[in-house]
Amino acid sequence: MKQAYFWVRGRYRGVKSWLDQFDALSYYLLIICATTLVLIGLYMDISIQQVQIASDSEGSASLTQLYEPYLRTTLIYLVGIAAAWGVSRLKPAIIIRYGWLMLVPAAILQTLIFTSLGVTIGGNAGWVQLPGIGPVQPAELSKLALILALAAVLDRYTGALTSRVALALMGFIVAATAGLVVLGKDLGSALVMVVIVAAMLVIAKFPAKYMAITGTLGAVGISILTYMSANRRARISAWWNMPSLADDESGLTYQPHHAEYAFAHGGVLGVGSDGSREKWGYLTQSESDYVYAVLGEEHGLVGTLAVLIIFLLIGYCCMRVMRAHVRNRYILFATTGICTWLVGQALINIMVATGLLPVLGVPLPLISKGGSSTVAIMLAVGVLACFARNEPSAIAVLRSQSQANRRTVLEALSKWRIWHRG
Repeated sequence: MKQAYFWVRGRYRGVKSWLDQFDALSYYLLIICATTLVLIGLYMDISIQQVQIASDSEGSASLTQLYEPYLRTTLIYLVGIAAAWGVSRLKPAIIIRYGWLMLVPAAILQTLIFTSLGVTIGGNAGWVQLPGIGPVQPAELSKLALILALAAVLDRYTGALTSRVALALMGFIVAATAGLVVLGKDLGSALVMVVIVAAMLVIAKFPAKYMAITGTLGAVGISILTYMSANRRARISAWWNMPSLADDESGLTYQPHHAEYAFAHGGVLGVGSDGSREKWGYLTQSESDYVYAVLGEEHGLVGTLAVLIIFLLIGYCCMRVMRAHVRNRYILFATTGICTWLVGQALINIMVATGLLPVLGVPLPLISKGGSSTVAIMLAVGVLACFARNEPSAIAVLRSQSQANRRTVLEALSKWRIWHRG
């Protein structure tokens, strides 16, 4: 047993030292993983929207109405990509200095839930109907605001985290983000925020005594909120007991059962987009909460494992960024929060789809349909890319490559001008 342990440790160190040779690996691997997830999300949205188009084509829907969902999804991804690219080109000092200001629009949008603009979609009351834009879920932007603002406080008060000022600022940030989300009755997003805060406090070496007190209060608060909601109690009870579909009078196990059917039907290699059954009205949340189940049906165990590995690779990129910026505590804390958000939320969604957790209404990052979620997560990816681009070992590599690309473009333009004149 000991020999096996030392063999595995030796192989791990060998692979790690080999990967450390590539100075800009964090940046390029992050871009590849994020791009792959975006393409998978676009593909899954098109695959699922085919059902809607097939049903509408039998009626009197116009061509514009039929393909409007495709155009809207493509536009959302383009906006997200542009936002991520713009943020990735910023200097880390700008994010460190002004990132906390995202609290202002996030809190304003979250407050609009309690006005006449607030709407309920899919049983979730945490949406705002903005004129000219459509429904927006402010909780997604609040997650990024929470990370950037909390990282600023943890960085500013390192060594004095238990001071009154630090505790007051952290309490205000959590109240302005997670607190408003809880008041908006979006417990799923609030749970993700709690996990984010816990991870950042652990990395900041927050005293264990205060962590225990905070964790206990949080657990009690979540338990009370869960108990006060009859719908949440029923969901947890249905998940825990999981009656058969025929015996379930509440209908709360309908989605989990059909998610199991999707995975069982997909098998190892899947049945393809044309062979899927569950997206034809059986999984009503097939484009959002249960997109992973449809992915499993269409592409089998291979497809689901591939997506899981991509998220784990993003986590690996984040760890490389954290190690490279270990002396910059803001980047260390912010990267921890974003990593917990992306990877943690993905794992929660996957566990819900596979029946390991009750339904929480948490989307799968970059794959589930949702404009506000996609744009907010792309912004977070842009922040990570900014930090990865500015790793000490990556700066020279990326700069030399940028100069080489510029020379290539100039040479191509020069040749084109000569050819055009001749």
